[in-house]
Amino acid sequence: MVVEKLDKNECVYKLSCSVKTNHGVGKIAMTQKRLFLLTEGGRPGYVEIATFRNIEEVKSTTVAFLLLRIPTLRIKTISRKEVFEANLKTECDLWHLMVKEMWAGKKMADEHKDPQYIQQALTNVLLMDAVVGALQSSKTIYAASKLSYFDKMKNEVPMMVPKTTSETLKHKINPSAGETFPQAVEVLLYTPGQLDPSEKQEDARPKLWCALNEGKVVVFDASTWSIQQHCFKMGSSKLVSDASPGI
Repeated sequence: MVVEKLDKNECVYKLSCSVKTNHGVGKIAMTQKRLFLLTEGGRPGYVEIATFRNIEEVKSTTVAFLLLRIPTLRIKTISRKEVFEANLKTECDLWHLMVKEMWAGKKMADEHKDPQYIQQALTNVLLMDAVVGALQSSKTIYAASKLSYFDKMKNEVPMMVPKTTSETLKHKINPSAGETFPQAVEVLLYTPGQLDPSEKQEDARPKLWCALNEGKVVVFDASTWSIQQHCFKMGSSKLVSDASPGI
């Protein structure tokens, strides 16, 4: 029954102890794509908690029970109003770390269109589980948290670049300007020089040489990004990277 709910090549990598949730008592299972609950009791079954792509928020908190505060994991998804809650007790901190790392890894994988991010996140999670299982110490969760790479990246504040600086760093050039048809750029060569505007010798300025099809070359003044010499020919042969030093 469970196998029918999973995608091809999807595997269960972590299974919790039997815990109480707002969907009944059962064990939480984690694959590389989702979390689901294997319910126990009179009617055992499958309840999907969330796919990592659809997670909106993950929290580790406590709920009151008589005179106790029970560690509880809360998972909010984009598609459901109801928040999933599980009284994971001593497992709560580890599951909190693992779910956040997988969530962050999936987010990175989607942003970069690269599934290797989720595979690396899964490796990090399995290492966390191994560390907690091997160390009998009060600092096991602290040690495991050091393996939480993608979650830390997600929470880092990116360095803000002023808009004027960002625009200054962008230069759009068109080596095919003036040509009847767009030309493919075969080779680019940058030659450093002096950026001093008082420099009278044109050859002293930095330049960007663009080798186009059919042996044509366009030279840009790299200090102003204007065309310094428009499309002269170096012969009829097609230029390749080995020929660039001779431009």
